[in-house]
Amino acid sequence: MNPIKIQLWMVWISLFSATLSYRFILGTESPKEEPLDITLATISFLLILGSLACRILVLPKVKNQFPIFIVGLCLAESVSFFAIFLMPYYQDLFMTLSLASILVFLPSFIKLPEND
Repeated sequence: MNPIKIQLWMVWISLFSATLSYRFILGTESPKEEPLDITLATISFLLILGSLACRILVLPKVKNQFPIFIVGLCLAESVSFFAIFLMPYYQDLFMTLSLASILVFLPSFIKLPEND
C-alpha cells in the first residue's frame, strides 16, 4: 500500500472518531428548544460547502493532496464545534452533516499517483 495512503487513513480515522466523540464528551444531553440562528446555520452550511468543494473540485487536481485533505476535513469538523457550542439544540443535525462530509473524504475514494 502507498505510504501516503496510510497517512491519509490515519488522519481520516482520527478526525472521524474525534468528531464522533465530541458529541458524547462535549455535547449536552437534552438542551431546551431554541430558534435556529440563521447566521450560524449559514456559516455552517458554507463550511460544509467549502469542505465539499475541497474534495470535489480541488483535491483531484492538485499534486500534493495531503494539505487539501487536511483543510477539507477540518472545515467539515468545525461544523460540529459550531453546533455543540453555539447551537446546542441542533447539535445532532449539524454533527450528522459534519460526519457525512467527512465520509466523502474516505481515503479509498482518493486516487494517488502510482509512482509515489
